[in-house]
Amino acid sequence: MGCLMWRMGEYRVLRWQFKLLFVVAVFAAGWLLSDLLTVAGAGSVAVNIASSILTLGGVIFCARIFRGRGEAIPLARPWWQMTARRKLSRRLGVLFAWLFALGVIGSTFAALGIAPDAPTLDPHGIVVVNSIIGTLQFGAIAFLYLNSVHRLPRPESPRATPNFRPTSKLR
Repeated sequence: MGCLMWRMGEYRVLRWQFKLLFVVAVFAAGWLLSDLLTVAGAGSVAVNIASSILTLGGVIFCARIFRGRGEAIPLARPWWQMTARRKLSRRLGVLFAWLFALGVIGSTFAALGIAPDAPTLDPHGIVVVNSIIGTLQFGAIAFLYLNSVHRLPRPESPRATPNFRPTSKLR
């Protein structure tokens, strides 16, 4: 099996090295888009919205083309399935939920003006809006992964075999 397969008109990424490369490329594309829009003179809120949409779309795209071990390659995943395994979906969901919670705390501090990096004068609340946009992005990704955990079937556990002790011999 190859690392990147072409089946029925769609790409499938099988090896973890290429999956990592795809994820890094998605986040790098978001940063590049942010820089290009900033140089073009777009406002910071528009830059954050565009970057968040690109990143969220990239995560969803990667979930569609990645395949886990033993997963059917030619079949398309259901719209809700983000990974092949419940454990990985749970771990990624918890990671992004943690980032969402930290974002909520940071956004609250920024709104109250007690954040350590908050500017002293922010009359339009740009810092708060940008913080909320990033927080919503993490919340959406966390929801997608945790929804995937909820909907993926539980793996069948092997049937337990009885464990009998050897009979003792009486003399």
